[in-house]
Amino acid sequence: MMYYHFKPGKIYWIVYILARKLGIATAGLLFRANPGFQMACILLVMFVSYVWQVKHQPYMSTAGRKEVVAEQTLEIRLLK
Repeated sequence: MMYYHFKPGKIYWIVYILARKLGIATAGLLFRANPGFQMACILLVMFVSYVWQVKHQPYMSTAGRKEVVAEQTLEIRLLK
């Protein structure tokens, strides 16, 4: 149940989510004396995360689920 949001082969994406959270928390703790720089660092972390997500597209939509299931079924049949 933990990985049902991800496409097959993209379950490693949870590590990127944890790294993003760590980056935001680190920037929040390290730069609490300078809110402008803190905001800039957090914005950088969010922008990089967005670019990676758009590039890799790890999430499985409900519309694309049938296509992914068909691809996996075909791949399993070819392996047998």
